[in-house]
Amino acid sequence: MKKISEQASLLALNADIEALNFAGSPAFDDVTENIQHFANDTLSSTALLQKNVSEMSQSVALGKI
Repeated sequence: MKKISEQASLLALNADIEALNFAGSPAFDDVTENIQHFANDTLSSTALLQKNVSEMSQSVALGKI
């Protein structure tokens, strides 16, 4: 899960760097913005999944499940 989040963040960083080469291109700005949203959503979802897995593991360890 963490690796997916890291890859999404790298993709967003790369898009930001490439955007410098195409400064002022509205189409590329839109793509960059969408990639950044994707990276942020991926990061949030990954954190939530890790929390849920941790909580389930604790419940199993305590014999609640």
